[in-house]
Amino acid sequence: MTTTIILIIAIVLLAWLAKVMMKGSSSGKKEASPDSVKSASPPEKDKKASSVIKKAISMSSDIGVKSTDLFRPPSEPEFFAGRKDEMKKIMASASARPAIVGISGFSGVGKTCLAITMIGKLSSHFPKNCLFVDMQGESPNPPSAEDIMRRIILKFHPTQAIPSDNKKLAKLYRAALKAHKGILILDDVSNADQVKPLVPPSSWMLMFTSTKPVLIPKMTAIDLEPLEILDAHTLLNQLAPEISPSIKEIAPICKGVSLALEVIGRLFAINSTMAPDYFFKKFSEERKRFGEDEKGNLIDGVRASISLSYKMLPDNTAAVLRKLIVFPGSFTANAVSFICEDPKNLSLTGLEKFGLVQYNLNNNRYYLHSQLKSFLKPLLTPGDRGIAERRLATEFMNVLESAHYHVDKEGKEALKGLRLFDMELENIKAGMEWSRKFCTQDKEAAQMCSAYTEHAATLISKRLSPTECITWF
Repeated sequence: MTTTIILIIAIVLLAWLAKVMMKGSSSGKKEASPDSVKSASPPEKDKKASSVIKKAISMSSDIGVKSTDLFRPPSEPEFFAGRKDEMKKIMASASARPAIVGISGFSGVGKTCLAITMIGKLSSHFPKNCLFVDMQGESPNPPSAEDIMRRIILKFHPTQAIPSDNKKLAKLYRAALKAHKGILILDDVSNADQVKPLVPPSSWMLMFTSTKPVLIPKMTAIDLEPLEILDAHTLLNQLAPEISPSIKEIAPICKGVSLALEVIGRLFAINSTMAPDYFFKKFSEERKRFGEDEKGNLIDGVRASISLSYKMLPDNTAAVLRKLIVFPGSFTANAVSFICEDPKNLSLTGLEKFGLVQYNLNNNRYYLHSQLKSFLKPLLTPGDRGIAERRLATEFMNVLESAHYHVDKEGKEALKGLRLFDMELENIKAGMEWSRKFCTQDKEAAQMCSAYTEHAATLISKRLSPTECITWF
């Protein structure tokens, strides 16, 4: 009963606000430029409105988002070593019903790489679909299981009406998956409440990763330890063969953590003319900045590798890297170009080579590891953060306007708009939150907040829960 009331209130509010916003946006444009409006004839007004929309579309992220792009897993890692026992355990569990594997371990130890590597190895059991969902376990407000249900349903059926009742939602979620067969990977979950409701039908295998162990019934649990020293040597040799003369000294600093090994290996590969013993000296000095104890913690090796790599970046590239933390999740090169002021994406390309930014070839998006975000957070000045967040709000206001424009056209065009909205949802929400936060003290933020509300009215009613629809306003 309560849910029904909330839904009715949401619909009424949306209808009322849409009407108000249409009037408000019209009068707002007149107030913004009274002279131009007075002198413009009706056809000129139409041309101006059309040019604004086209400009927004040209500024936004790629509109050619396909349904297959949503929840595409990253490509299998180019370099991989060890984990034979864990892979055997996962292979054995694939024939169980339900097939559920939980991989836990230190952030950066290689949980996600292991899960992705297993996709190909499990192809004989699950040959078709693989859904990869970022559960944002380390963010302040990770998505609920119900949020993920909606997104997965809409991935398969983008125009499906979503029920507000959670029991009906769960039933629809399972029905959507039951028509297919595949692997569902929930990456970086925060707790069992995020996982239990998402256990798929028996035609699917579920793998999930977490920093702390998350236990649910009938699962195979894997506690992923750092790589053995010989496997660490193998990984470093794959990344940078020239590092071999000092590999016995460099590898132990990384403590077997895959992220540290990859960052330091890629850094040496870029600076391969540097003598290995000199490189080791620089790395060792950087490690001592985080404590004299050579045994140290796993985090020390990660910090030392990231810190040394960061110090060797060109200034412009380091500035772009710092600004990337304003993205709540994955992002496109186009978005980086505008938000981080990297016009030709030269810095972004360099950061990928350094291993400081990961690239998902399957959906043409980039993402930043949580350990990088933790390292960079104190380095981004309030002034630079403010500029980057404002630009993010502007960029995704334009993306939202593009999505709204296409949805209004209906048919195939509407599907383009819905998919764009689904792909950029987290970034759109971040932009909306920024505009709402500053709307009372900044005229531009207030205008953006109004635009977010106006252009989201139709979309959020199709994509979000009734409760979230109300909080949006």
